[in-house]
Amino acid sequence: MRKVKKRLKMSKFERLIYVFTVVMMIALPFALVFSQATLSEINFEVENNIIKAVEFVGGCAGNTQGVSKLVQGMDVNEAIKRLEGIQCGNRGTSCPDQLASALKQYLKQ
Repeated sequence: MRKVKKRLKMSKFERLIYVFTVVMMIALPFALVFSQATLSEINFEVENNIIKAVEFVGGCAGNTQGVSKLVQGMDVNEAIKRLEGIQCGNRGTSCPDQLASALKQYLKQ
């Protein structure tokens, strides 16, 4: 029995588009993750040293919403103690760590 291989005939341009599409399908999910992970602002409300609300602008939406809900009703010092030093990958900081830094600045005022 003879094996028959069929090759698609593509022009150089079509091959270029094909390779570009494959590369983008592989790389795009990672690019989206990195672009979403940029924290630009933290807004928070504190009353009698208790965190009432936290809003992150940027960052990973699910994680920042989770952190916001978890620290609601928590003492500022307790939140700093729990969040300070948390790292995101090899960035040396994270959204929770940035919140701890912001809360420290608030206490110094």
